[in-house]
Amino acid sequence: MWQPDGLTEIATADIPDYVVPFTTTEGGLGSQSTASVPDAAWAWLAGPEEIWPAAPQNIEATGLPSSMLHDLMVKIIHFSGPSTTETLGERIGLGYVVVEKLLDDLKTEQLVEVMSATRFNELGFRYRLTTRGEQRATDALGRSRYASLAPVTLEQYEAIARRQSLRLTPPSPGRILEALGQLVLGRETVDGLARALHSGRSTLIFGSSGNGKTAILEQYARYSNDTVIIPNALYVHGQIIRIFDAAVHQKYEPPAEPVDEYGLFKPQAKTARLDRRWIQVRRPVVVVGGELTQESLELSFDPVAHFYQAPPHLKAQDGMFVIDDFGRQRVRPEELLNRWILPMERGFDLLTLHTGESFTVPFEMALMFSTNLRPADLVDEAFLRRIPYKVHIPSPNREEFASITRRVAAAKRLPFTEEQLAYFVEALFRVPEREPKGVYPRDLIQIIFDSARFDGAEPELSPSLIERAVSVYFIE
Repeated sequence: MWQPDGLTEIATADIPDYVVPFTTTEGGLGSQSTASVPDAAWAWLAGPEEIWPAAPQNIEATGLPSSMLHDLMVKIIHFSGPSTTETLGERIGLGYVVVEKLLDDLKTEQLVEVMSATRFNELGFRYRLTTRGEQRATDALGRSRYASLAPVTLEQYEAIARRQSLRLTPPSPGRILEALGQLVLGRETVDGLARALHSGRSTLIFGSSGNGKTAILEQYARYSNDTVIIPNALYVHGQIIRIFDAAVHQKYEPPAEPVDEYGLFKPQAKTARLDRRWIQVRRPVVVVGGELTQESLELSFDPVAHFYQAPPHLKAQDGMFVIDDFGRQRVRPEELLNRWILPMERGFDLLTLHTGESFTVPFEMALMFSTNLRPADLVDEAFLRRIPYKVHIPSPNREEFASITRRVAAAKRLPFTEEQLAYFVEALFRVPEREPKGVYPRDLIQIIFDSARFDGAEPELSPSLIERAVSVYFIE
């Protein structure tokens, strides 16, 4: 089922108002408006700022060895060139008090020197590496080329990840139904999806291909304005594990507020007083497909950079991890579920460093399996019991198909009459063996545009162009 920007979308045109799924009538959706249930009633934790750790006031409070922070500081100066105290604080993610202590230590060891000042205070001092400092940076880079925000400890990470769990901080029913309200789905399907998304638990979404199973989750993720905080990296047994991934995580920039600094007002984020080793992002949704292997679910060590990349499910912490085309990976479904049975039940996962040391991390993401195969053909009943929610996405009926076509045509600015729309729908339903898919209107209307351009004519939903599109699209 289609969405104007290229992703699949399905809308509940038959549901006039957004309704609360938990006020049911005869087992279905109720009729109470979500306006009567304020989202605040479901905001059991007020937001990231309520749990965001305060900025550490000394090296000990970071939980990191001072030698590791000294190495990180000289690497940052090595890559950045001469830098001010303020700039170094931003790049290492630590406050002025801690950065000043680190620089004092490096000055004592004759690893850095003050080059100049850009202000009449110590924030404007510019530091550069000495010859000894360059040698220290070279040695440190040989051990690890990580030179970004200081990592957090595993203990600090676990405490925050648990408090941000979807099961502890679920989106409100009203917000979920508003997102699903942008889609064309039947009442029972909406009800099942809403309850599964609210639970934050593992869900199997199944049905024929082309009906928007995975795109439903992507639409929901785009609509949500929920945020969490994640660290840039973890420090575990002396090793760095990179968590933040710009390809996966969407940063959220909080509004700035004026701060009086030495009599001069300048905009500053409200989070400046908080631990800047953490990054506020939209609640993550990570989608993997047929490329998923057992090896990709483990830590990935970069032999050149000498630090680790987190596996995809760790990047999805406190969000959703979507396994698309479940059953078509190079690893058998039973093996994938075996990998996650204990994490799903116990709430933690076991990872291993290349040094042989193992450690546990929280497993606080909602696993979403999407497949066009029959669930019974994937795994046996004992495995399916481990996935508490199963939601079937059916193919659209005639009314739903017409609603999708209207949306596609409106998005493409394609004029049509009700008679033309009826002809289009009939052309798709007249062959009994052909199962209409939600994606068909998008694909066929695009072919109509292509044909009109080839003929040098204006595109229209005329019977001749419809028949031409159907003849080249389907193999009868």
